[in-house]
Amino acid sequence: MLAETCNFGSIADRLLSINQDVLEDIVKRMSIGEIIKPSTEDESACFQLICDLDHIDGKVVGLITSKNACTAKFGL
Repeated sequence: MLAETCNFGSIADRLLSINQDVLEDIVKRMSIGEIIKPSTEDESACFQLICDLDHIDGKVVGLITSKNACTAKFGL
C-alpha cells in the first residue's frame, strides 16, 4: 500500500479499527449495484477507507481510477 507520509497514520488507524462486518456488508451491497449512502459512523469510516484506497490507487501509474469519483459517488 502506498500513502503520503502525512496521511499514513490516519489511514493505518482506519485500517486497524474498521468494523469488518460493516465493511463486508457494504462490499456485498455494492457488488450487486446498490447505491449506498453512509448512515452510521461505522459506515462513514468504511467509506472513508474505500476513498483512501481509491486515492492511493490513483497515484499508481497505469491504473484506471479517473472513472471512479469517490467523493461524488459516496457523498464524502
